Amino acid sequence: MTSLDSVVGELNIVNGRRQSTTPHSGAFTAPRRSARGRLDDTFFLLIDAPGAHPAVPDLIQRIQNAYWHVPGSVTSGLRAALDAGNNWLVDHNQSAVAPLRGGVTGAVLRGSEVFIAQVGPACAFVGHQGRLERFPMRDVSGGSQPPLGVARVLEVRFSHAELHPGDVLLLCDAAFATRVPDEAIASAVVYVGVEPALNNLERLAGGESLAAMVIEAAAAAAAAGETRAGASPAAASAQGPVAAAPPEDAPRPERKVGVWAGALKDSVARSAGSLGSVTRALVQRTLPDRPTSAQTRRRAGHGPSALERNTPLMIGLAVGIPILVAILVSTIYLERSTAAQVDALLTEARQFLQQADGVSSVETKHELWSAALNKASEALRLSPDDARALEVRAQAQAQLDRLDRTVRVSPVQLYDFKKVGRHRLAMQGVSLFVLDQAESRVERFALEGDSIAGGAPAPVAAKGISVDSRTVSDMLDMIWAPAGGERQKSAVIILERGGLVEFDLAFGLAAIPFADSTVPVGARRLDTFDGNLYLLDTVGRQVWRYRPSGDGYSGLPDPYFENPLPELENAIDMAIDGRVYIIEANGVIHKYFGGSSAPFNLDGLSTPLGRPAALALDPTAPNESSLYVADYDNARIVHLSPDGRFIRQLRSPGDEFAALEDLLVDERAGKVYVISGGRLYVASLPAAATP
Repeated sequence: MTSLDSVVGELNIVNGRRQSTTPHSGAFTAPRRSARGRLDDTFFLLIDAPGAHPAVPDLIQRIQNAYWHVPGSVTSGLRAALDAGNNWLVDHNQSAVAPLRGGVTGAVLRGSEVFIAQVGPACAFVGHQGRLERFPMRDVSGGSQPPLGVARVLEVRFSHAELHPGDVLLLCDAAFATRVPDEAIASAVVYVGVEPALNNLERLAGGESLAAMVIEAAAAAAAAGETRAGASPAAASAQGPVAAAPPEDAPRPERKVGVWAGALKDSVARSAGSLGSVTRALVQRTLPDRPTSAQTRRRAGHGPSALERNTPLMIGLAVGIPILVAILVSTIYLERSTAAQVDALLTEARQFLQQADGVSSVETKHELWSAALNKASEALRLSPDDARALEVRAQAQAQLDRLDRTVRVSPVQLYDFKKVGRHRLAMQGVSLFVLDQAESRVERFALEGDSIAGGAPAPVAAKGISVDSRTVSDMLDMIWAPAGGERQKSAVIILERGGLVEFDLAFGLAAIPFADSTVPVGARRLDTFDGNLYLLDTVGRQVWRYRPSGDGYSGLPDPYFENPLPELENAIDMAIDGRVYIIEANGVIHKYFGGSSAPFNLDGLSTPLGRPAALALDPTAPNESSLYVADYDNARIVHLSPDGRFIRQLRSPGDEFAALEDLLVDERAGKVYVISGGRLYVASLPAAATP
């Protein structure tokens, strides 16, 4: 792995005025007594909180101290560090006169890789090859995710990027990233150097406040006396007791640029010198000889001579030709430089592929194919249409897909809701129902194969309408409830704050009895099995079972568990097929039967589950039910057996699964429906191969 250093600059602007201290950010290197594997890491931290809150320095201290002393991977260290800071802040806020709540971005540079962890309102950018990539891609404000200091459970968003010398990492507050276009930010920070970037950001801030940190990747220090930026005066500008400050006489590292960029600069400089000589020679040879006094005398009544009339044209040609030559030479050089880089990257990629063929270790094969894929992808960023790079990337990706049991599906967009929201899905026959929790609205889509009849949905229910003399309140969840057990009717059941509303295709909307219309405060998810309704209550840490009676569920519920379960406080979704499956926000899945824990061991998944968005199964499946997890962080759908064995993972060719919200699986029809990034998709569900 290539080792990179960093040059760091920090910025704190309050109401348009640049401050001399930067209390909201810091750059840190490992203390002597650090957990194994952390000694070469550099940790960058930015707190997104309004004003100069006195608790911010203590919060930074807690987070960075925890990172260095927690063993394990970078991501596990980042999660543990943010958890430690959050737990301290929750305790602090309980007695604080002015509680501190906000977002946080933590980034770790290890070798040439940067790992980013974010909670609540937060934003980071990576500038590479002149392009700027935003993390997270959407919703920098944090959306529905709680900020730091509010709840014990954190929803951490993880990102990863490969850096090269000259690349830049920008951490900034979410408000700045929301009001300033990405294009303006790119112009301000990409390939300009740290100090100019800080000045440009100050101008972009205008009269508003801004907390930002600019980190430029640099080639590892080779000369004696050079130090990593985490221990340099640049990094020490974090201010306050938390910064890892070097001796005052430590040399300031020179800003380093990438090898190819430096070579290009030197070559262009040499070319400029040569072109200057050529230009002078051409000007001297092209311009007319200096006229003598006799030649310049004009007789009375005579105009300028032909020579004098053509002199401006001659000067224009003399100046323009060298400029065109310079442009041509620079263009050719850049094209050749890019071509050379692409050739070198593809040579490395092919070497990795050849090495993978000669090893037996599955882990080593995976590493080599991943390295080949990264090199081919980097070549395509330089030359997007290069057929050789496309072929190498496809070859490496195919090998990784086979090893990771990845199945590529081709989602078809059914509808665009034009905004990212909190959507839920339910289905009956050819009717697909979508609940928009943010808008408290349910719509029905009539399916015609892989399209929508009429191209648009029909309204079903909305907050504020009157149903049987009851005004519908906030809608929490929705489920298709088929007839079964003592329930004699099939319909869509909508859970709202005032109770239950039922939609029947023949008879429309109706309010139905529900436990004295008492809905638990922590109601999160609704499901059904054998005519019973099950409600996941995260505040009560319980699953409530409502038995059908008459035309509704009028009786009080039974607790599914004998005692409340602590893990349900973090639960986000539930699925039932006679067994109850519950998934937590951290991706941990629990299985219960008859109110007791049942064996469930997640096994065989090479990449652990990230932040899940939903859990689903098809209780009407002809064989044993399978579990499907919408993995938001890894843009995939993970297919598991009922005992936790990994079967396969579904991925899309583009960004269709990049922001998963909910999914619905119809194994009989071989279809999977998802909502991702505010868009409704359907994809064919290939038959799963027997492992």
